[in-house]
Amino acid sequence: MATEQVKSDHRILSVPKVKSLLSHVLGHDDFEITDLTLSPGADVGDNYSGEVCAVHVKAKVKGQERSFDWMAKLDSPDQSRKPMAKEIRMEEKECRVYNHLIPAFKKLAGDKIELNFAECHYTKQSDDEFIILMENLKAVGFRDAIDKKCGLGRDYAKLALGEIAKFHAVGYAYLKSFTGEVEGGLEAEPVLTTDFFCDKKSDLIKEIFGKFKDQQVKQWLDMMGRCEEQGQGLKDILAKATADFDLTDKRDELYAPNPNGFNVLCHGDAWFNNMLFKHDKDNKPEKCVLIDLALTRYASPCTDISYFLFLSVTPSLRRTHHLELLGHYHDTWTKTMIKLEQDPTVYPFRQLLKDYDEYCYVGFQMALWILPTILMPVDLSFSQDEFKFEDIQDEAKMAEVMKEFEGRINEAYNRSPQIRIVMSGNMIEVLERGHFKQYQ
Repeated sequence: MATEQVKSDHRILSVPKVKSLLSHVLGHDDFEITDLTLSPGADVGDNYSGEVCAVHVKAKVKGQERSFDWMAKLDSPDQSRKPMAKEIRMEEKECRVYNHLIPAFKKLAGDKIELNFAECHYTKQSDDEFIILMENLKAVGFRDAIDKKCGLGRDYAKLALGEIAKFHAVGYAYLKSFTGEVEGGLEAEPVLTTDFFCDKKSDLIKEIFGKFKDQQVKQWLDMMGRCEEQGQGLKDILAKATADFDLTDKRDELYAPNPNGFNVLCHGDAWFNNMLFKHDKDNKPEKCVLIDLALTRYASPCTDISYFLFLSVTPSLRRTHHLELLGHYHDTWTKTMIKLEQDPTVYPFRQLLKDYDEYCYVGFQMALWILPTILMPVDLSFSQDEFKFEDIQDEAKMAEVMKEFEGRINEAYNRSPQIRIVMSGNMIEVLERGHFKQYQ
């Protein structure tokens, strides 16, 4: 089939566009596309900020049959989401990560440290177009963790924490490599190091999430009432806390760099939906890749650690393997820092343990916000088509959407014991680590 006979009705990935991308990848035009297959790159309910599309291309290149497997990240088909993505600077961040940060990381790591990232072939970020074209890791043996929504097992968790530790250590060395060391690095990389979502949020972001605030608190309290066992009093404690202060404001304060503590360049969104694993012949995980690098920030390493553990690991596994998991992170951090000829004692293990007690609140609050919609049965999940950001300005439409959302959440609680176990367990852990003391 000649290129002119290949068809695509995709809004961005037309045949001419795919042809231009393949030309960029190959560095020449001596090819003919013989087949093009596009398919969704993310499950319903797993991606709200944009579109992810798996691209499979067959082509005759200089007379030889070849195939190409890519993953394309695109802006959302709902253009009303564009202003929010622009305010958070997600697209700008991720293009910067793939075009500049990852090559710099690899140069620092050399042959001493194995860094696992998807190979990026092309990026473009402008007012008119956003695209990141990278290798499809699933075509080279990577896939989601087995039964990831049931909570990652110990082996998965340790692999992921190891990758997070390497990201932190190399990121620390990267910022120190500038004139003026870390301060110079922060000045040189304002986009990558600034948190535009929580710490430095714009008026637009405040307005968008402010419209959900009251309904969100109500859902959190209803959820905790459904999740708690008789006599635990978890809902009452949360009700007293939400009446006294804004839970998200406290989270945002912790996301800000600690002027008196230790901070690193963080991934910002490290949880089971943003990592892929390669498995051995016995189906044991042996390699992890962190993906979705659009929310980097300069903050405590424990913001990434608690976010990962609370969203990706069950409360029971955290309780029984707490020291082992944090110890594995810190052991990898130490070894990586030594290979980078950096001083690992800038962040001793005792400080990590102390920080985790404080920053576990970040993981708790983010799980409270995100996990119920992620863990709900697929037939209850919301797709991008069901909610458009332009509806935020329509009070009647918003009331309708929120009523539908509340109904699905309630049905999810009834059908999914996993949600109840995780959410109550998360609340118990932050209580045990000293949070909400005055309300108990």
